[in-house]
Amino acid sequence: MSRIALSTLLAASFGAACVGDAPTFTGDPTPDANTAELTPEEEVELQFNTEVAPLLTNFCSACHGPETTVPFMGPSAEEMYSSVKEWPNLVSLQAPSASSLITRGAHSGPAWQPDQLTVVRQWIEAEAELAPDQGPVLETTPFVPVEGANIIDLAEVGLTGATITFEMDALSTGMYIYRMSLNAADQGVHIVHPTFIPWEGDSPLPDPVDRFSNVDIYAGVQESTSVGGGTLILVGVDSTSPISVRFGVAEFSDQGNDVLEGCNAVAEFTANAQGPLSQACVSCHGGNNGGATAATDMTSINDLSPEGQAAACGQILSRVNLLDPNNSSIFLAAEPGSALGHPFKFNNNNANFEAYRAALITWITAEQAAAPQP
Repeated sequence: MSRIALSTLLAASFGAACVGDAPTFTGDPTPDANTAELTPEEEVELQFNTEVAPLLTNFCSACHGPETTVPFMGPSAEEMYSSVKEWPNLVSLQAPSASSLITRGAHSGPAWQPDQLTVVRQWIEAEAELAPDQGPVLETTPFVPVEGANIIDLAEVGLTGATITFEMDALSTGMYIYRMSLNAADQGVHIVHPTFIPWEGDSPLPDPVDRFSNVDIYAGVQESTSVGGGTLILVGVDSTSPISVRFGVAEFSDQGNDVLEGCNAVAEFTANAQGPLSQACVSCHGGNNGGATAATDMTSINDLSPEGQAAACGQILSRVNLLDPNNSSIFLAAEPGSALGHPFKFNNNNANFEAYRAALITWITAEQAAAPQP
């Protein structure tokens, strides 16, 4: 069976799984009679239009089509090809298996079926073959983290003397990584988009929610800075699995200041999130407990000045997964019944926890809507 016939069969077989009203893909699923005359670039675009676009239309458009909060499918079916390729981190030409379009299974939508995954991967690999040389993959050697303190030597990605340190708690279905920091030595360092990758044998399983996709940070000489808020939860993996870390950029730099994206909905944060966070969390995370504050800094929550609330919002935004808010660490750690070893779980009162979550989701929804789009 040809790949084109396979994608048509998959779209027909699984179309009923789509949730919501999805726009209809209007591209021509039939190759042109002059296909033999197409350039390699045109052939790869045709491969997307005939094989990948129908899958995205059936399974992704309800949440990622036009007028959604994460509209990577573009404003129209005709523009889908360019928008999918250009959306940040969705397609990795340097490491196709790490593309977010492939590692989507842990978000709120369904995972790809094996045949569908093959279709998507083959297209990304074809794009990678045509792309200019992306340079070497910047990735550390896999190692098995231990419970407690861990150190990743960054010399093998060219940053001799620099490290990433973190602590790890083993979960029944994964790993809870926290107090993660980038540490420079005799030179300042700059990293972009670190991806934590558990390994199952020889198979990489990149962090499916791509928690640190927007991380772009510096650590000055002999300084340390938190990596994306310092917390990562890897679910659905063995707690004894090796992990590696892949970087979009890893370089020495003398800039030395921490660059983090700020909030775009500070007023909504103050109106909806500040009160619940102050009531439930600040007694430990506001500075009275050093370990809790290092794990999640909330020292600015009760500073109601505009500058204080902007800082507070940024502190909490680093604990939010904008693609899948309910899987944000600001919720998972304190959720009653969760496996994470957090000392406060709303006294196991689900109603109180859900009220807290609903208040923060109101702010997060505003943050999603206000976030700049590529």
